[in-house]
Amino acid sequence: MEGLEAKGIVGPYALLGVGLAVRRGEWVALLGPNGSGKSTLLRVMAGLLRPRAGGVFLEGKPLRAYGSYARGRLLAYLPQGGPYPEGLLVEEVVRLGRLPHLGLWGRE
Repeated sequence: MEGLEAKGIVGPYALLGVGLAVRRGEWVALLGPNGSGKSTLLRVMAGLLRPRAGGVFLEGKPLRAYGSYARGRLLAYLPQGGPYPEGLLVEEVVRLGRLPHLGLWGRE
């Protein structure tokens, strides 16, 4: 399977037995009330929180098998709270995540 997959996640806060598969190029929206675990799930899937059980897989490999550089080339996490520079468009803020991967002339 290509993409990101979370199997049987039991997280430190609000997650219990969560399963989700996102194929390359798919768009997914996580909806739910406050405190339902949306942000926790995203943090686990980005590798920022370690689940107590289950696992996260990227391109079919466990997320923990990737070094931080390789993982950063394949996925990004943009928290809603910022802080972000004032005056930037949403697209510009999102593109800031690519800066570490751009060469001298702004190409990957």
